Amino acid sequence: MARLLSKGIRTAAAVVVAWLGLHVGVAGAFQLLPMSMEFAPTGNNATQTFAVNNEATEPVAVQIFIVQRIVALDGTETLTPADAEFLVFPPQAAVPAGKTQLIQVRWLGTRTPATELAYRIIAEQLPVALEDRGVLGARLEILMRYEGAVYITPPGSAPNVVVDSVAQMQTPEGPKLAVVLNNSGTAHGLLDQVSLTVSGRGANGQPASVELKGEALAGMASPNILAGNKRQFLLPWPAALAADGMTATLRTNYLR
Repeated sequence: MARLLSKGIRTAAAVVVAWLGLHVGVAGAFQLLPMSMEFAPTGNNATQTFAVNNEATEPVAVQIFIVQRIVALDGTETLTPADAEFLVFPPQAAVPAGKTQLIQVRWLGTRTPATELAYRIIAEQLPVALEDRGVLGARLEILMRYEGAVYITPPGSAPNVVVDSVAQMQTPEGPKLAVVLNNSGTAHGLLDQVSLTVSGRGANGQPASVELKGEALAGMASPNILAGNKRQFLLPWPAALAADGMTATLRTNYLR
C-alpha cells in the first residue's frame, strides 16, 4: 500500500479532506495508547501491545504502521518506511464505536543494536465509509493521524547529552546564542530541569559567566535528543558576554 510519509514532529495531527456539500462532521475520534514505548531487541519485551480507542459514536477504520525517524540539526524530522523491521498485527482495523482494538507490534530487526534505534508508530484514519449515514450531499471529514514514539533499547542504554558547541549567530531578529547539543549516549535523552552555564569574556574583557534557565531556555524546552544525534537551539543573546571565546556546560535531568 502506498503511503505518503511526513516531515516534522506531530504527536497528533488532523488531516482535512473536503468535499463540497452541506454537512460537516468528524469522521472519527480515536486515541493511540501509549504514545511512547520502549522495546527490547530480544525476549518477551521485543513484542509490545498498543491500543486504538474509538471514542466516537461511529465506527472508525484505522491503519497502523512503523517508520524510521531521521532528525536533522534543526529538529526537522524525516520518516522513512520500516516495514521489514516490524510485524504489526492487525495492520488495519475497523473499530466499532466505543470499543478498543489491541495492536501487537513485534521487532524483527537486529538482535544486537549497538545503540538505541528510534522509530514512530503511526495510526491514521482511513477515508472509508463504514456505514450509510443516510445523509444527502457530501461532508467535510476530519481524518485523524497519531504519531507515537517507538524505541529499540539495548540493555544498559542511557543518554549522555553534552554541549557540542556554542557561538553567536546573526539572524534577522538580531544576534542569537546558537547552542549545539550532542547525545553521545546510547539512548534518547528527554531533557528536564535544564540549566546552561555560558562562560567567556565580559564587556570589560574580564572572565565572566551567565547561567541560563527557566524562561531564558524556552527555546530548549523539553527537547528529545536521539542517541548519536545533535540538535541546535537558538537562544536569546546574553548581552553580558562578548561574542568570542565562549564555552558552555549543560546540567540536566532526563525523563523516561
